[in-house]
Amino acid sequence: MTPADGERTAARGRLARLTAGVAGAAAVLTVLTLLARLVGFARWFALNAWVGPNEVGTAYSTANTVPNVLFEVAAGERWPAPSSRCWPDRSRSTCAATSTARPRRC
Repeated sequence: MTPADGERTAARGRLARLTAGVAGAAAVLTVLTLLARLVGFARWFALNAWVGPNEVGTAYSTANTVPNVLFEVAAGERWPAPSSRCWPDRSRSTCAATSTARPRRC
């Protein structure tokens, strides 16, 4: 076993202890979400600095935004988030995972 292997094992042990509980896992997800948001902001900032507010920047932004908006409009209700499929719907008394009534289509 090399010293590098020992360091990796120690790092895995620290990560396992951190994510052992629900609060630890939530904290890790929070940090990763914030990191992803910051990287996304940096990407848009870099694109704006590189391309600038001209036709190319507008075309790039539109090409990335329009498909997402169309998907949300066309299939947004039919494709709910995976966690909402097993969570009881507060406005209705039916849920595919928890109700004996006829399940609603997901």
